[in-house]
Amino acid sequence: MIFFDDYSCVLIAGNCLRTMMAGIGVSKEKFAFILQSLAPTVSSVIPISSWIGVEVGYVQSALSYSACSKCSTNNATCNPFVVALGTIPYRFFPLLMVWMTIVVCIVSRDFGPMLGAERAVLSLVLAHEPENSSSSSSSS
Repeated sequence: MIFFDDYSCVLIAGNCLRTMMAGIGVSKEKFAFILQSLAPTVSSVIPISSWIGVEVGYVQSALSYSACSKCSTNNATCNPFVVALGTIPYRFFPLLMVWMTIVVCIVSRDFGPMLGAERAVLSLVLAHEPENSSSSSSSS
């Protein structure tokens, strides 16, 4: 997937993978859940993304208003990029959402509108499968 920007990821990966997901029997709702839960969360913890650029600006602004004596000098601990990277382990929502998406895909435990859509897709797939014509012509 493309993680430099969450909107670009949704647009590019969504258009590229839509046909393939339909072909393997994944409902549009489940695909939307996977895409919408991974695109913003992963791009928010990747160091090279549009999110990090915004966060570095916020951190720089906060550090410039801070009364910290260490930040008045060019200390490495007050580098806005380093401070933004240091917050990644504390971003509980993105990390838990990635984990939840992986669990939903592995366990195949759907919920909400996604559950009804997955059942509808499964019934369509089963309806279009050719019946196994088991000719039990056993020769004695």
